[in-house]
Amino acid sequence: MIKFKLSDFLSYVAVFLVVLVLIGKVYIVELFGRNTICSYILLLSSFIIFILMIKKKTINRKRLVFPILLIMMWLPSLYNNAYIADGKLEFFLNYTFAILFFCLYSLYEDKNEKMDFVLKIFVAFALIASIATWISYLFPKIYLEKMIYIIPEYSRELVVHMFKYDHAYAGITNHYSRNAFYILLGVLASIKFLNKNRGVNIALIIFFLITLFLVGKRGHLLFLGMALIISYFITNRVSIKVVLRFIMITIILSLIVTLAIRYIPGADNIFNRITNYSKDVSTGRFALYDKAIDLYKSNENTPIGWGQFSKSTKYYYAAVHNDYLQIFVETGIIGLLLIIGGNLIILFKSIFLVRKEKSLLAYIILSFNIFFLLYSLTGLPHYDSEVYLAYFIFNTFLFINLTNNTNLKKEIEEN
Repeated sequence: MIKFKLSDFLSYVAVFLVVLVLIGKVYIVELFGRNTICSYILLLSSFIIFILMIKKKTINRKRLVFPILLIMMWLPSLYNNAYIADGKLEFFLNYTFAILFFCLYSLYEDKNEKMDFVLKIFVAFALIASIATWISYLFPKIYLEKMIYIIPEYSRELVVHMFKYDHAYAGITNHYSRNAFYILLGVLASIKFLNKNRGVNIALIIFFLITLFLVGKRGHLLFLGMALIISYFITNRVSIKVVLRFIMITIILSLIVTLAIRYIPGADNIFNRITNYSKDVSTGRFALYDKAIDLYKSNENTPIGWGQFSKSTKYYYAAVHNDYLQIFVETGIIGLLLIIGGNLIILFKSIFLVRKEKSLLAYIILSFNIFFLLYSLTGLPHYDSEVYLAYFIFNTFLFINLTNNTNLKKEIEEN
């Protein structure tokens, strides 16, 4: 008979609520009609873990480094915060309560089981998102007349426009970049489970990758590919065997790309956007970069404050789409060093873990960290709650395994 433990159940509930915000924020806000509802859910999750910590009466002091890094990366958001000044508290509270939750949870949790729980949710939701994407492609009439009403009302017009004119498929999400990110999480999660039901998970990985082509989001696909390749070479010593494996993987991926371009209309958009120099290859990003630099110069070459770029566009644009530039413009060299410095320390920790314990979990954590830094060149992962929540999740378990690698050793022995 399995013994029921209330503390385990409550910790699962807290983690599930955080993941629910990650994958369902737009639906939750639409359902409750309050922009701050997700902030309160994150606060509730933090409160649950806080109560469990009191009951447990002990914390893992070896893991204090991660909360310190999180707080370090949070501090720049306090500087001249536009969201606080303008009453758009959900942007600040989401980030603050996410930091709070993962500070507490990283000190409380000792096991890997909940990471598997989270990754299974990622796979399930990526599968749902992928199927919805294919339905929209194969049966556009059904999508536009029926499925479109799943998407929050304020986003439908944009989703339909992207669908009809840009061949960009948002599926059941409110933007095709968000759809691509959820599918990307499915790829990484499926890699983690390759040692269990290998055939099924290989099929899922291929399915998710082909769907990424269909979605038409180049950054996610390119940066994911780069992250997986770089992580592979970091994880494995460069030998003839490794090189042959890399060649084999490259050939397989090339075949997938060829088939996608041949049989999926719109999949070649990714390559056209890279090679067609008659259009703006940055898809408007260069103009945003210039605006950010102009704001910095007009402020006497001093930082303008967190969220001030978005405010300057009347919150039409969420970010510059280059986090390195935006963090510097908004928080200066000190903010840049605190945030990106924290990211780099975490990256080095993930490299250390994957070299010490060659496991699939360590591999996907490293891959996500590399993706996060690469995507910061053209995206807004430091400002997008879905992405930074995933970042915190992966790295919470990075530090759990750095200080308690019993579970990793067990996984390696099973391999």
